[in-house]
Amino acid sequence: MSQIKSVILFCLLCFSFTVFAVLPEDEKVPGGVAVIKLPKKYNQQTTPPSVYFDDVKVAVLKDGKNTDWYAIVGIPLTMQLGIASIEARQAKIRESIHFEIVDKAYTEEKLFFKENKLVTPNPELAAKIKEETKHLEAVFSSWSDKALENFQLKIPVKGRISGEYGSKRILNGELRSQHRGLDFAAPIGTAIMAAQSGKVIDVGNYVMTGNTVVLDHGQGFKTIYCHLHTVSVKLGEVLEANQKLGTVGKTGRATGPHLHFGVSLNNVRVSPKLFFVN
Repeated sequence: MSQIKSVILFCLLCFSFTVFAVLPEDEKVPGGVAVIKLPKKYNQQTTPPSVYFDDVKVAVLKDGKNTDWYAIVGIPLTMQLGIASIEARQAKIRESIHFEIVDKAYTEEKLFFKENKLVTPNPELAAKIKEETKHLEAVFSSWSDKALENFQLKIPVKGRISGEYGSKRILNGELRSQHRGLDFAAPIGTAIMAAQSGKVIDVGNYVMTGNTVVLDHGQGFKTIYCHLHTVSVKLGEVLEANQKLGTVGKTGRATGPHLHFGVSLNNVRVSPKLFFVN
């Protein structure tokens, strides 16, 4: 009898983990993710309502029990604290659902670049950076209706975390914007893997991010891999989770070899740690 109880308990624990792992961690802070359960009236429907945050479409997914619909909302680092809202739209019906954004303290990080032009670029380089930024914003704002099973991400490289998400960066003594990704320090040539299956929607070499790959996982959920030494995938290629996409490098604005790994939801770069599973 005790053995049967142990088996049942083990199954329940596994099921509970599966339910939890389907959705990212709920952290309603600037740079975090709001996991918002939609009203029960939508549960009987095979397709959820379209949900928008700041007039941008957001991902909607059922939990591991396959019962409740959840809106998964990326919150900008610059978001003001207090009450915010999403809007569920179905046919001619518009319904606002409110949630509260609370404060979070982020660390401070000092970096020094030998090439000061990458910190304070000349007009020509600044124009190029602006054009590349515009291109990447278009990439991140794209939407795919691809079915999304979960928000689980695997850590994409073997290395130590050398730069935290959200850290306030002081570059060559000047305070700049907060860091919108997670840095992993590793030797040049270390393999980088896809954090989840997805389609390669951008490959490029940019002033700031160097050799860069962007994967689309569906419904506005994307990952970005920056400063690569080599890239082993092509635009339009569909990758499996854990498939190699390149190697660690120090291209672009980098003080040393590392992978800058970013996660984007509804065109907002959020904390990658909220999606990692063991």
